[in-house]
Amino acid sequence: MSYYLIDVNEWGISNDGTNPLETTQGINNALQWAYQNGYSYVKLPEGVYTVSKGSASKDYSENACILLQNDTTLDLYGCVIQKEANGWDYYAAISIVEKRNVTILGGKIVGDHLAHDYATLANSIHEGCIGIIVERGSRNITLNGVEVMNFPGYCVSLSGTYSQLVVTTSPDWEAGTFDPVTGTDVANADYMRMKEMITLASLATSSGGRPNTSTNGGYFCIWGNGYGAYGTRYDGKPVNLSKTIFELYCYDDDMVYKGRILKRGFDDIHLDVLPEGTTQFKLSLPYDLSQIIPSTIYITINAFQYSRGIRLLNCNIHDSFSLGAAITGAQQVVIENCEFYRMGHSTPVAGRRLYPFPMGIDIEDGTNINQHIIIRNNIFRDNESLHISIVHGRNILIENNKFDSVTNGLSGGVVFQGSRGTNIVSQYNQYNCVVGTGQGASGSVYFKQDTFLNATMSINYESVYEGCMFEDVSFLLMMKAHPDFSAGTNYAGSVGTAVLPSVKNAAWLNNPLYHVLITPGALPWSSGTSYTVGKQVTHAGKVYRCTQAGSGKAANAPTHANGDHTYADGYTWSFAGAMIEPAWATIPGGYTTEITGSIWQAFAYDAPYDTVTFSHCKFNYNKKEAARGWLNRRGLAEFKNCKFTLNTSSRLFSDNSQGWDLIGKNALIFRDCDFRFINSSAKLGELSLNRLSIVGCGLYGDKDGWASAGFWKVNDALVQNCILHNFDMKLSGLPNSFTKTARIKNNRIVLNKEKRVFGANNEGIYLTNFENVLIEGNKVSMQHPAQLNRPFTIYAEKLLKITDNYLESSYSGNKIELFGAFRNNVYTAKVPKLTAYIGENLVHQMTVQQDSTFTAQLLKLLGDISTDINAASVGTGDRMAGIPTSGAYTVGQILYHAAPAPGGYIGWVCTTTGIANDTEWTSGSQYTINTLVNAAGNVYKCTAAGQSGSSNQPAGTAATEKSYPDGYSWLYIGALAVFRPFGSIQ
Repeated sequence: MSYYLIDVNEWGISNDGTNPLETTQGINNALQWAYQNGYSYVKLPEGVYTVSKGSASKDYSENACILLQNDTTLDLYGCVIQKEANGWDYYAAISIVEKRNVTILGGKIVGDHLAHDYATLANSIHEGCIGIIVERGSRNITLNGVEVMNFPGYCVSLSGTYSQLVVTTSPDWEAGTFDPVTGTDVANADYMRMKEMITLASLATSSGGRPNTSTNGGYFCIWGNGYGAYGTRYDGKPVNLSKTIFELYCYDDDMVYKGRILKRGFDDIHLDVLPEGTTQFKLSLPYDLSQIIPSTIYITINAFQYSRGIRLLNCNIHDSFSLGAAITGAQQVVIENCEFYRMGHSTPVAGRRLYPFPMGIDIEDGTNINQHIIIRNNIFRDNESLHISIVHGRNILIENNKFDSVTNGLSGGVVFQGSRGTNIVSQYNQYNCVVGTGQGASGSVYFKQDTFLNATMSINYESVYEGCMFEDVSFLLMMKAHPDFSAGTNYAGSVGTAVLPSVKNAAWLNNPLYHVLITPGALPWSSGTSYTVGKQVTHAGKVYRCTQAGSGKAANAPTHANGDHTYADGYTWSFAGAMIEPAWATIPGGYTTEITGSIWQAFAYDAPYDTVTFSHCKFNYNKKEAARGWLNRRGLAEFKNCKFTLNTSSRLFSDNSQGWDLIGKNALIFRDCDFRFINSSAKLGELSLNRLSIVGCGLYGDKDGWASAGFWKVNDALVQNCILHNFDMKLSGLPNSFTKTARIKNNRIVLNKEKRVFGANNEGIYLTNFENVLIEGNKVSMQHPAQLNRPFTIYAEKLLKITDNYLESSYSGNKIELFGAFRNNVYTAKVPKLTAYIGENLVHQMTVQQDSTFTAQLLKLLGDISTDINAASVGTGDRMAGIPTSGAYTVGQILYHAAPAPGGYIGWVCTTTGIANDTEWTSGSQYTINTLVNAAGNVYKCTAAGQSGSSNQPAGTAATEKSYPDGYSWLYIGALAVFRPFGSIQ
């Protein structure tokens, strides 16, 4: 490697911080001479060098910044490169533009932040004042050991430039595709194809010196609009082509088909890979054109000069006002072993406007040009707002970094938005800050073996967490949804905007709708615009019509709330009314026109939630006084093989879904997870969900405490193949919603509690308000010798099935307790008739107790109830000492005698379906409320008691209670069950 030490005297360079213009010109002249004479390693002597401010903003000439040459390593160890104080809003200290094989070693690059004149351009935030710029197709650029600080804008900027060579909109597309063998048209409603040819010659020219296929290396890209969007669907969703393959059908000048190639949007399409002889082509892609609002279609062919092969190694980037590193059009970037700190925390300067989000690294270009980026082994600390923000990009790896908390509290940290991007991986990092995922149109974020310490997780989009550790972490689950309509917002120019009604009443909840803007109406009033009579505008949530035009351009915004008003600019505006919310009662597929002239189309609102997945993760929550470790607003989360250790006096999962989960799709799924409750009063949570699944999990509480699942309201509850050890669970169907089911199957339940949980007992599983309750195949062990414990307490609704369970108890007082339907001012549905099947259960010192409310609700009771494994004799079916006096029975149901003897009978058979009862109504007897009596072959329940004995026998079979003159009211329950003995024993 040839070495050149710059002679500062020979080139007129000052190394004492003086003579900025001569110093800048001298360094550039020396670098150019070295390059022309074959020197590849250039050393600038130790000292302080001031770079000239230049003659104007955006002066990037040899008079205003240091210009690196190709194939050059510039050694700046021991040097300070400082920018001369100025008031520009755009400048650079070092510029690497359209260069190859450039390395900067060492040195301190210092901006003029403390002396910058922010008042000169007061409307600018001066973010364009940059330390080192790498742009316009530069290749193989390395910054090693460089310190960059004190810039009003960015420390380092990695970017490119592009030009739109072909712009296509709705008229340029039609439904269909092409035959891949012949290249001829093929009808296919699932595809959209371009109508006209794109010639390669048209891609080789551009205006204004912008890149084209002749100047950028011979390639082009397929884009959407300037923000990477291809259009908006009629349902309000973006046209997501991030993972779609575009088909290019190639032809020559004589329309002879040459073949096709397949490429992805935003990726290079090189001319030299097109089939030989290609001079023009058409595009086709698999998307239903009829789904897209025509006015939003925007697919372009662009040329891009992006920088590639860039490395920031061992750099120290700090104390600038805006960004540490801005990646806005670069690929194959490695940022490694660097430190980013105090961004946004430079010493205050008078007149400086605040930059909205000072951060370490910002990856954002409006598209997906940012690709193949590695951020590894870096330290991020004390930045004001964010450490990293990824808005657009593909194939981004964040690895082995340390992120401390940001200094503005809990509102910033690391944000993985992934908008229109894919393949973002975070692994082996330590986060002690807010970590957000969300608001993207496609893609997901994959977290692998990251550690989160006292962090805050904001989950707004699909993400996967595998093998991660969460120590005292708070979560907010909030999947994307359409915003509410706002009367103060002008939607006229926002075609494709989807909004929900601002008020969600009962009618909307039964038939939820949202509206998408199809055709714009009146646009917002704009200063400096000329208006004609009759023109409608909107301003501040109101609509106005021009009734008199001024002599020039409008300067005064209409603000009155009624009638006509003439303003100083000569315009008269007539108040036309407030902006009106779309008609939410419109049937799906219908249209509604508002006062602004806008046309909205209504759609059924049934947006599914993305699934957030946690696999093999550990959650340690050690906040005794804190609640809401997990705040659930809107979403679906699945936990697989995860471990939870809770040391809190409150709950981990907390419900905040009211007003957010409008369509009731929230769900939590736990599979093969382990829960350990260190604090005796810890609760897993209290949530309202559409679905709760706990499968193959272990839940371990303390016999001296109240560790529990808390109170969960769900439509579909499943607890299966779990171990519940001193752990109680209270589940209820959501009030007055559709059919609700609870399934408790094949679990191992151990209760040895000493402290009471619910009411007077220690509950195991407590169930209310489920139409269907299935308790099947569970093994229950009640181990406390003296404390009353109930493995199941059930308030039954329509169907109850308790079968194939094994229940053993060390205390004879333990029982399963069955009640009728629970009702209060929240649960108001009519009490239904109940069918119960209770059979094939084995018990030891355990009984099934039926409350009178349960008995009164029964329509049918099937099964043998239970079989005591320690009974003197065990037969099949029910074993009873005599004819039953309660319960519901059907014709043919057999009851066996508990103590058969010679001269007696084997048992009894039911000959009339009905309810068993041995209290016959008698005149003069006094009855209390809820007493069951039988009269004339029917069973009645007392619903109102008289002052003395009853004198009017209850009669009738009406389903409503009937009042009698004696002051009693009776409700018909059903027919009286009749039994006859069978099987005479000799």
